[in-house]
Amino acid sequence: DQVSALLDNSGQGFLSFQGDLLVQPEFSHPCLAFFGGSPAGKPVDELLFSGDEHARDTLRACIEEALKEKDSSRAELYLSLLPEEIAIGARVLKAEFKPLDRAIMVVLTDITGEKALAAQVARERTRLEMIVSAVTYGNDFFDAVAEFTGFVQDGAGMWRGRDRAVLYRTIHTFKGTFNQLGFHHLPTALHDVESSLQRLGSRADGADAAAMVFARDWQGVLNADLETVRDALGDDFMARRGVVTVTPEQAKRFERFARGLLDEADVPDVIEEIAAIRTVSLRQAIGDFDKMIHQISARLEKEVAPLVVEGDDVRIDPEVFGPFLRSLGHVFRNAVDHGIEDPDCRLSTGKSEVGTITCAIRRVDGALAIDIADDGAGIDVETLRRRAAELTAADVSAWDIADLVFADGISIRTEATELSGRGVGMTAVKASVEELGGSVRIDSRPGRGTNFLFHIPFPPQVEGR
Repeated sequence: DQVSALLDNSGQGFLSFQGDLLVQPEFSHPCLAFFGGSPAGKPVDELLFSGDEHARDTLRACIEEALKEKDSSRAELYLSLLPEEIAIGARVLKAEFKPLDRAIMVVLTDITGEKALAAQVARERTRLEMIVSAVTYGNDFFDAVAEFTGFVQDGAGMWRGRDRAVLYRTIHTFKGTFNQLGFHHLPTALHDVESSLQRLGSRADGADAAAMVFARDWQGVLNADLETVRDALGDDFMARRGVVTVTPEQAKRFERFARGLLDEADVPDVIEEIAAIRTVSLRQAIGDFDKMIHQISARLEKEVAPLVVEGDDVRIDPEVFGPFLRSLGHVFRNAVDHGIEDPDCRLSTGKSEVGTITCAIRRVDGALAIDIADDGAGIDVETLRRRAAELTAADVSAWDIADLVFADGISIRTEATELSGRGVGMTAVKASVEELGGSVRIDSRPGRGTNFLFHIPFPPQVEGR
């Protein structure tokens, strides 16, 4: 009686059953609340998984094997295959299955409140990430918003007669950009549309694909995210987009320059100052990817050292280089997702458990040379070649590594995730560097890592500029 009283007041549900799966008459009082009445005599598989036939089959199979075992440790191994969390109505219960003498005991703990709190914490973390991104990377934040707003305003009409693959890559790049900036609703919506475009396959032309994409209320989705920033930082912050701050001394020099009152010897310095205001440091712009790298590595449970960016500090026009810089998110994302191994794997091959990603920038003979390297596993060329053969009608036997990596729709992954697997990100990288009149090549060594080497004329050869 004393033990029963303790169990009844523990807040946990205790019940047991034998090979027939019928709950025994003895159970703790919280089970009444969990199941909306007495569970005695009812099949435990239907109590725990009433709407999931697959889960019921799994439970029956694991219980049958566990009850056959005389070794309790082997019985526990079978029971460990059962779900640890079970949803019953509005409750989430933690379930522990324990072997007894010719029976199984189930211990149920209500973790509904904990799960709700964890979800709330996750939402708050996401909200704070976006606010920090807006403050820390203000120019990138507002540039991305402005570019996406322009994309939405142009609408489906802009894509009539255009290759639907370009639309697909555009959606993919926007998803990566807004993921990096900590947006909550927009990346999820873009991922959903990517999946819908993929399901369309080759059946639809560009006009049909665009009609489906722009059927969404993108402005509404964007505003839902921006409202988070507006609530935290106010309308004044949102109104400051595109505003350039200068010191009082600079303002005086610029005014004297405009009025022709500046000494001729000072004119070159002022012109350089004015040019610097609308340019950004390439090293700093690439260094900003460190945050994304560590967000992804934490999500994948990998260890990656801080991004090292070295070499010449070149200032670039963000309007010209913006698409290229945003496309580099695909390179860094793939370096973490596909390149850097998990700590155990790295240690087993004699590497440090902490992976490294570096970037070197050089000005060479009127051009920029940008080398992005990781010390991961390298690219599995033959696996990529087999995937290309499965997904295309072309003879890929003679394709080199660049052909395979930059081919549209080819990925080592058989299933897409929100991080990668669509096979369009690297195509976007190649397209963006070629728009600058540049080129990219790949050097990958099995077990040692991969280098992406970009060569871009400087100033870049951009049509219309």
